Amino acid sequence: MQKSSGLKVILLTSIFLVYAAGCQENASPEPTRVINKETHEAEELLEELEPITTAVAITSGKKLYAAAEVKQMDRFQLESVRKKGYDRLSNRWPDYNIHFSTDKKAMLELQNLNKDMSVKKMKKKEREQRLTKIEEFMKG
Repeated sequence: MQKSSGLKVILLTSIFLVYAAGCQENASPEPTRVINKETHEAEELLEELEPITTAVAITSGKKLYAAAEVKQMDRFQLESVRKKGYDRLSNRWPDYNIHFSTDKKAMLELQNLNKDMSVKKMKKKEREQRLTKIEEFMKG
């Protein structure tokens, strides 16, 4: 009778281990972002500002497109945040044409473009068209 009991314990333990191993989440690696020195530095400069939680930036030639997400409590001060962020970027890159926004739509579109550029090889024309659309979001 004890052999049967030991066999049950081993069987239950092995079933549990197989079940636990099968329930683990498959960790798929995040796609590597297309980033260069300027975009990384621009994101860091913006994220150093107190009300900004997240920033994303993309460069194209001598143009820098950046967007930032602002803490909910500081949304009443968006204009001053935009001015501080724009000034910070233009002081760092005076010869660049800076486009900066706190608009959520612009932020999402820049993140999507950044992700798409890291996943597939994108033609310059397609990238420029998408950046032009994003620039329109930033103005509106």
